[in-house]
Amino acid sequence: MTDAPMRPRLSDLERSELDTLIRQLGQPAFRAGQVWDWMAKKGVFAPREMTNLPAPLRDKLIELHPDPALQFEGDSEARDTTEKLLFRLADGRYVESVLIPAPKRTTVCLSSQVGCAVGCRFCASGIEGGQRNLTTGEIFEQFMAMSRRAEERGRRVSNIVVMGMGEPMFNFSHVMAALDRINSPEGPNLGARKITVSTVGIRGGVERFTALRKPYTLAFSLHAPNDELRRRIVPLASAMSVAEIREAALRHLKETGREVTFEYVLLRGVNDSPAEAREFRALMRGTQASVNLIPYNPVPGLPYERPDDRDVDRFVAILEDGRVKVSVRRRKGSDIDAACGQLALKRRAEER
Repeated sequence: MTDAPMRPRLSDLERSELDTLIRQLGQPAFRAGQVWDWMAKKGVFAPREMTNLPAPLRDKLIELHPDPALQFEGDSEARDTTEKLLFRLADGRYVESVLIPAPKRTTVCLSSQVGCAVGCRFCASGIEGGQRNLTTGEIFEQFMAMSRRAEERGRRVSNIVVMGMGEPMFNFSHVMAALDRINSPEGPNLGARKITVSTVGIRGGVERFTALRKPYTLAFSLHAPNDELRRRIVPLASAMSVAEIREAALRHLKETGREVTFEYVLLRGVNDSPAEAREFRALMRGTQASVNLIPYNPVPGLPYERPDDRDVDRFVAILEDGRVKVSVRRRKGSDIDAACGQLALKRRAEER
């Protein structure tokens, strides 16, 4: 999977690059700040809509960067008020993002790639494989579009999880650039501790993430307490082993002071037995990490089932007996295929 081979959109430019562009166009420096404010604070990415710019500058920007990176294509709202938005990219591909309201927070789930090359057996996002990385602008425009939708609902985005389509560590530079922009005081200024990046364990990306020492939360999609079972669920050969992930979590805590989260999708009859819960409990001992259990959200055409509530409760009880910090992710948006593991290139499938 590679970066998009398209010409950059205006939202792909970093602030320093925008400063250079405005200077090359013979405009005073403060014009760059105006353009940046339109994008980073107002979520406006089409130059024709930047009404406080002089017409000659707008015309030149339209010539160079005429359109936003994303075009809104449609939305779905679940009974629990979770919303999924579909965006069309400039190359005709599609990506989905999810807005998840809760009593005390409003979370946006962002995608980092078109499709996913990891191929977790239970996940819809990887059914068609990985197609390409999203650009910085495409990721940032997702966030701003979801923020506008939240505001229309009388809410304010409080949290981000990069857990949508794709493996973020395969698109490390663009993901981190977009998150830094979201976190910046010159942009939306969302607190770093409210941002979570999830990975199956891509060694190079995890090491770079830890080395940055940013207070973003690191989450590992583990799904099994041992390598034999995990390879059946997460078949990516280059993913870190269970032991390596545990060591990476300890190293991340030591170097950043930030605890990691382990995500574990419970698949009925596959990884939800008491024996696996006890093995997982032993793995967690001494890590100071928290565990997020996710009862499986069914995907049409895949052979997995959601465990019974009593099996979930039993798994939780075994972990808590070992003083593991554990929570169960509430099922949100499943009736519109917006729950964990359900995002897919559905529009593309409908067009065939």
